[in-house]
Amino acid sequence: MALKTKVVDGQENPCSNIAEMKFYEVQKYFTEVNYQIHPDPFYVSLAWYEALPGDLKTVFTTAAKAAMAKSDEVWLASEKDYQALLTQKLQANKISAESHTAFVAKVKPVWDHYVIAGFFTRAEIDGALVQAGR
Repeated sequence: MALKTKVVDGQENPCSNIAEMKFYEVQKYFTEVNYQIHPDPFYVSLAWYEALPGDLKTVFTTAAKAAMAKSDEVWLASEKDYQALLTQKLQANKISAESHTAFVAKVKPVWDHYVIAGFFTRAEIDGALVQAGR
């Protein structure tokens, strides 16, 4: 409604959200920035996990990692379908490689903050970039 009534003049979402929420009905443009993947987190109770015997922890962790990888694969494939829909309904813009490089340089301090704080490792960030095709 905020887009429709012009309270805001833009929004940021993955293609799936833009399509499913029909934002394309009230916006004219679509710019693919491709700066993140919206994962489907896999949560369990830490107390439950820690109570598992070691062999079951190993099995569970292996299965959970495989499930998350499959979820990412399915999500990325569906995003391509949503992106195709949006490029039919909106004026699509793609940022240049030069602009993307400048964007990455500007957000690097944010990544560094999270690495220093211990939320991620640099290898995890690099892996996400590779998975996103960058």
